Amino acid sequence: MSSKQTKSVNLSTEFLRAAAADAEGSLAYMLLAAFGVSLLKCMQAVEKMVTTKDTKMILFCLASAVQIRGNVVYIGPQFANVRVEYPDLIIEGAREQKDVFNFGACHICGHLLANMSSEPLAVQILKKAGDCVTGANFTDNEAGKINQQIFSSHSREDRDAYQKWENEYFDSFSGILDPIIASLPTLSKSFAETMKAPLKVTAGPPVIAARPPASAGKKDGGE
Repeated sequence: MSSKQTKSVNLSTEFLRAAAADAEGSLAYMLLAAFGVSLLKCMQAVEKMVTTKDTKMILFCLASAVQIRGNVVYIGPQFANVRVEYPDLIIEGAREQKDVFNFGACHICGHLLANMSSEPLAVQILKKAGDCVTGANFTDNEAGKINQQIFSSHSREDRDAYQKWENEYFDSFSGILDPIIASLPTLSKSFAETMKAPLKVTAGPPVIAARPPASAGKKDGGE
């Protein structure tokens, strides 16, 4: 008998509701979820972000492209209604992470977005530790090795599909993404100033001193 204890599982209400209506489909979902999200699925998520000009998710994924998990997922799954709008970027079921994000998929989406922009900052993103979409500029550190592993996991069919996708959408996508990415240094500077600003204390209502009681035998206003 195995000595390993079974992990406690906390599935979302949405998942359990759908599973009650389609048990076989829920098991198929869990089976395929074990293999991660494909490059093709990430391309579809990015296409939705860009065509709907979903700035919140675009920024989330760009940050995921270069940051460690904890420096991004603090934002929470309610951000940009991601659980509903981008279900492939969420993982249901028990695992080691405390958050529900499929951070690997968000990371891939970030590299896809950077590849669809001509802004210098987008180029910096792809050179920081390598490009997990095209396989370029891998660094020798741990981050570079992870990007190389992600790139190696893409199927040949998905890589070919990406080349066609890039050729078809680069001009229109870069027209949307370039202004967003160009604005990031200004947004960052403004946020840094907000962090440094002293905490504002909101003044309460004015305090009115109570009038002393009138002396016995005297009327208000005189002897």
